[in-house]
Amino acid sequence: MHAVELCIDVVEPRPVAAFWTSFLGYSTADSLDSRWVHLEPPSGLPVINLQRVPEAKSIKNRLHLDVFVDDPPEWIAHATALGATLTNLHDDEADWFCVMADPAGNEFCICLERAPSG
Repeated sequence: MHAVELCIDVVEPRPVAAFWTSFLGYSTADSLDSRWVHLEPPSGLPVINLQRVPEAKSIKNRLHLDVFVDDPPEWIAHATALGATLTNLHDDEADWFCVMADPAGNEFCICLERAPSG
């Protein structure tokens, strides 16, 4: 095996590419009007590809990204300022996460990074 990459189906790649490049520091040299847009990750993150499809998202994702951070409120505010929406907050001390949706409605989670115990 050489690589595993993620692909997100989108009707319009431009707002989704703008979101992920601004939110997590991805970059692209591809035309945002293409059928396929390759987002190059910063070190340690997976490649994300955006594939143009004719139909809008209509149901919950079966696969999503979890973004682990030390300061979730800051990241939630950052994501929201870039066009994401907060869809659900799971405010459990043992398992805290916030479900967000990117500008195309694709869910991802902002998760609280906890130091390993033990």
